[in-house]
Amino acid sequence: MDGVWEPQQQRSIETRKRIIERAMTLLRERDFEDVSISEICKHAGVSNGNFYRYFRDKEDVLLHSYPEMMDYVLKEEIERGYASPLDAIWGLIGREVEKAYEMGPNVVGQLFRLQLRRNINYTFPKDEDRPYYKWNQIWVKRAQEAGMLHHSYDADDITHSLLRVVRGAAFDWAIQRGRFPLEEVIRKDISALLFRFASPKDADRHTS
Repeated sequence: MDGVWEPQQQRSIETRKRIIERAMTLLRERDFEDVSISEICKHAGVSNGNFYRYFRDKEDVLLHSYPEMMDYVLKEEIERGYASPLDAIWGLIGREVEKAYEMGPNVVGQLFRLQLRRNINYTFPKDEDRPYYKWNQIWVKRAQEAGMLHHSYDADDITHSLLRVVRGAAFDWAIQRGRFPLEEVIRKDISALLFRFASPKDADRHTS
């Protein structure tokens, strides 16, 4: 019996993925409010009724796009080899930036808006529970073990700081409709942050 259902299950997975992809294509080019469910269905080649088998509304499509984006980032990165833990941290951040560019400032901005409006922990759940966070934390700890980041800082604090910088830059980029080079800004800010964490906590303490 399981073999009978496999083709249908695969078709369902492909249909759901196609709806998300077509919706993202439309939302990258236009504002969220200007894209209708009927239009998404037309581009995805599904009926309106079939749409509601997979999603409650347009917002639901958008919210489901984020976990799939992060799954892609992780799948691509954990299979790569890196020369150092810091290279791995840069790799994870770089792939997230690439996906942000692929989604576009319109979609990224709507993800932030929905997170705030719905007051939910879907697109950005508690950081410690996210595989993306855990992998960054692993590489931060390894960088500390290798002497690249100072052990006087807590690995969780460093990881949280890295993610806050990326998230804040992405938010600003979305607000400004992509008017500045996101990758360049994040690289500059993260470089400064990593330089600070490479020194002991008391390095910049002033004495009176």
